Amino acid sequence: DKNTDVTITVTNRLLKAEATILKVGEEGERLSGATFALYGPFALDEEITKDNLTAEKHLRSDITTGADGTATFQVDLNNSAGNKFALVETTAPDGYVKDVTPHIFTLTPGESATADADHPELRIENRRGITLQLNKFGGLRDTDPELLLDEVTFMLWQKDGGNWQSIGTLRTENGIAISVPLDPGGIYAVSESSTLTG
Repeated sequence: DKNTDVTITVTNRLLKAEATILKVGEEGERLSGATFALYGPFALDEEITKDNLTAEKHLRSDITTGADGTATFQVDLNNSAGNKFALVETTAPDGYVKDVTPHIFTLTPGESATADADHPELRIENRRGITLQLNKFGGLRDTDPELLLDEVTFMLWQKDGGNWQSIGTLRTENGIAISVPLDPGGIYAVSESSTLTG
């Protein structure tokens, strides 16, 4: 009957994929305790830089490698052909330099990607670093070696090309301030930003 109403139900299936990253050191040792932030999804033809890793594209910040150096996570895709995603390391394993480079990878619906020949970008390497320790003394160190000052803060700087970039703040406790591991090839400087009255 041409006057009969027809109801059509359309169901959209959520497109999902899975990825497993592998975090290793310079000699291939597996590293636990590396934490990453995940951004996406991006179009396949979209260029991804630090500038478009925005809050709008931020998905999560809790991807952390376990004792075997791996972390597995799922993502939702918005394109049946696939999407790009970006991982940014937020915490490095103890004794290693944080890798701030965005790691870009592509996933297709239903894929379970691992750090193999098809996805070498999911194998992420860290380098061991040098730890900087500052000792803050009051008076003359030669005459008052035990007078260590607490709650003094320093700015830590790294030279990037011709410019100096602030990369963190150090604060003394029991007269000692210890930095995160630094790149052995980097150029660094410290400046005192606050001290105790008197």
